[in-house]
Amino acid sequence: MNRTQHSSSNMLCCSQQREEEEKRESEREQKFGRKRHFTSQHHDESGAGARMNHQQPPRARRRRDFLGYYKALGINLEETSLIISSDVIKSHYKQAALKLHPDRHVHSDEATQKRAAERFRRLQLAYETLRDNEKRRAYDQGRLVQ
Repeated sequence: MNRTQHSSSNMLCCSQQREEEEKRESEREQKFGRKRHFTSQHHDESGAGARMNHQQPPRARRRRDFLGYYKALGINLEETSLIISSDVIKSHYKQAALKLHPDRHVHSDEATQKRAAERFRRLQLAYETLRDNEKRRAYDQGRLVQ
């Protein structure tokens, strides 16, 4: 095979490969949509393309209650706004503490007293965590380990 025949067969293989790649890409686009990475709106004004602007519209973050501290205080995260003030936490704690305090269960059986004492300790732990802004921020981000 001489050099011209070899280069023409290479071009044929390359063009076939390119056609196959384009076909696969169009199938992928139909299935998943166009890639955001290659759209022109994400490139710099300078046209350098070195830096990509990946800005997404802000969306409301859902607060995670992974240890159940908000639930222990009686705060329903689905119904409340994104900002829960210290006053709201304090008032919920007072209401729950009056209900769960072990002294209110003195005349109950021993199992009920133990459950009440455990729930009250959990309530105190939740309040201690959520009343401090830094601890609450860490808890909401899932970084607090206890």
